Amino acid sequence: MVASPEKELRFTRSAQGQRFFLLSSLLIALAGCLGLAKWSLLASPIPFWVAFPLLGLGIGFGALAYYCLRHAVIILSPVGVEFFPLIRPTRNFRVWAWTEIDHIEFDKLDLTLHFNKDETAGAVLSLTPLNPTRRNLLKIAMEGRMKDKEEQLAAQEIDPEESENQ
Repeated sequence: MVASPEKELRFTRSAQGQRFFLLSSLLIALAGCLGLAKWSLLASPIPFWVAFPLLGLGIGFGALAYYCLRHAVIILSPVGVEFFPLIRPTRNFRVWAWTEIDHIEFDKLDLTLHFNKDETAGAVLSLTPLNPTRRNLLKIAMEGRMKDKEEQLAAQEIDPEESENQ
């Protein structure tokens, strides 16, 4: 049972953001070391201007890390499941309504949405951008939504029979 089905749950690319932030930190530190090597007592075989492209890459990966930590990859809304890819998310996003989804399947790093009983149509979403704890929360939320959907369908099937008996 979902506590507040009218609210949406956002899952960000936190695992990807952490990796990009680590890479950014390493590149900026390397650029700083190369830049400071010019003024050290030891002669560096690498020219100091090599630090500038590394610094630019480090800043770029830092911006990408910030983007990943702030923007959602999967949103569970009252309408359905919304998926936003990393490249051009406003253009390539997908929305699957809860009524379209027949059942779901979780692997270790994948979420499979099945749209019919015989599993011939569906979508596979990679969960690697999410932290492991967030993957577990997504699994709990998705299973809760699907359970609510099944209960609503069961209640709709029972109601017409009750009205005929009265």
